Amino acid sequence: MKRLLQRNKPKAHILENMSRQTFKESECDEVIVEMKPNKDTRSIKQNKLYWLWLGILTETGNSQGALHQYLAQEYLSPVVEEVNGKPILVIKSTTTLSVKEFAEYLERVQEFGEGLGCVLPRPEELYLESLMREHG
Repeated sequence: MKRLLQRNKPKAHILENMSRQTFKESECDEVIVEMKPNKDTRSIKQNKLYWLWLGILTETGNSQGALHQYLAQEYLSPVVEEVNGKPILVIKSTTTLSVKEFAEYLERVQEFGEGLGCVLPRPEELYLESLMREHG
């Protein structure tokens, strides 16, 4: 269970209700509570659009996993690190991208698909918000 807490809003009742509900719904005697800053990482709509597009791009004969790895390597500026004296290519994870960075990444994925002759759908409820464009 996750909740967004805001600095200037009451929180005690939220935490109390969440812990009561958790203990009520399970037979456990302990729970783990973790708090971390809210980073504005890629949105759920962006994620849905991305995997929808990767599913379509499998028509090229590649798996979604292979396409995901290829696109990340191609467009996310990998860096080379040395581990035990050997160079290792480290590719940034798409899950750590901000909403803006992921919008830019989606534009590159769209261009990649067009270059292969694939028409990627643009369902309005996903596309406009995912690429941070205005409706209309």
